[in-house]
Order: sequence, then structure tokens, then C-alpha cells
Amino acid sequence: MQEEIVNRWAALGKDALDSMKELGGINTRIVEKLTEQQQALMNTYLEASTKEIKLLSEVKDAKDLLTKQSALVSEYNDKFVEIVRSMNDLLGECKNELTVWAEKGMEKAVTQFTQKPEK
Repeated sequence: MQEEIVNRWAALGKDALDSMKELGGINTRIVEKLTEQQQALMNTYLEASTKEIKLLSEVKDAKDLLTKQSALVSEYNDKFVEIVRSMNDLLGECKNELTVWAEKGMEKAVTQFTQKPEK
């Protein structure tokens, strides 16, 4: 009986360690993907800023400036919206992965503690 209890605790500890490794892997993938999205956002922002500076040096009057700025805003608005949508999709994937991970962990824990000991 005592050996059974010790074996169950050992199995529980191993399952917990495996679960934490899996969570670490999920977190690593998420951080990498979010970093890529942030980099895309910054690159787009810098590109838009560069075009804005160039535009300021080329305009002749305020009306021309407003027209060209409007065109620039329209062009980059779509790019920013696409990046935000991509980040939103990524966060949805993250939620799904973490839900599956948590459910699997609960299933293992319940199984460990509801099994009847061998006699």
C-alpha cells in the first residue's frame, strides 16, 4: 500500500514536470510569434514615419500636405489593421492551446487521485 502511494506521488511529480515543460514550450512559441508581430508593427511604423518626413520635404502648401497625408494614412491604416488582426488571431490560438493544456492536466490529476489502490 505504501509503495503504491509513493509510486502515485512519483507519477504525479513526473506528470507535473512534463506539464510545466509543455507550458514552457507553449509560452516560448507565443512570445516568439508576438515578438514577430511587434517587429512588423514597428517596421511599418518606421516606414510610415520615413514617408511622412519625405512628404513634408516635398509639399508646397497646406492643402497639398493634407491630401498627401490622407493618402498616407489610408495606405498604412490597412497595414496596421492587418497586423492587429494577426495579433488577435494569435491570442485566440494562445487561449486554445492553454485551454487544451489545462484540461489535459486536470484529466491526469483526476485520474491519479480517483484510481483505487492495488491491493
